[in-house]
Amino acid sequence: MVGIAAIALAGVVSAPYVAVYQIRQAAQAQDTEALEEHIDFPRVREDLKEQVNASIMAKAKTELKDNPFAALATAFASGIAEKMISTLVTPSGLVELMKGEKPGKLISGGGGSDKNITTRDNKPFENAHMRYEGFSKFVIEVPDKNGGAPSQFILRRDLIAWRLTGIRLPL
Repeated sequence: MVGIAAIALAGVVSAPYVAVYQIRQAAQAQDTEALEEHIDFPRVREDLKEQVNASIMAKAKTELKDNPFAALATAFASGIAEKMISTLVTPSGLVELMKGEKPGKLISGGGGSDKNITTRDNKPFENAHMRYEGFSKFVIEVPDKNGGAPSQFILRRDLIAWRLTGIRLPL
């Protein structure tokens, strides 16, 4: 009985690592359908949109506080952020982030289409640090390949499976 419990516990503890492996394999195989099974794209988009809008609002408060056009500039910046996130949150865009690319480079270079995942020297999640941040949250920290701040990929438990639901970018 103890042996069965130990095997079950090992399965539960290793599950996010298995999900990371499956995401990595799908990315290397350029299998967008398999990536879509492991990534909750609408949730990732929403998470990034909230993050970018919060960053825009914080900067607007300090940089545009005496500007009468601050509200217009903030609305314009939010619209640009929406398009930026749409470009970034595609299978190819996320794979490049997983390889340590900077978001700005991907956006200016046009993150790629959903069908054509580009190949770079780095592998997805190469040199990443992984850790649990609770029973249902797992974080993969990917170092920026140019030495900048790392990006964090958040996996959350979806019943027994783990899915990528958020990304924390160094904004």
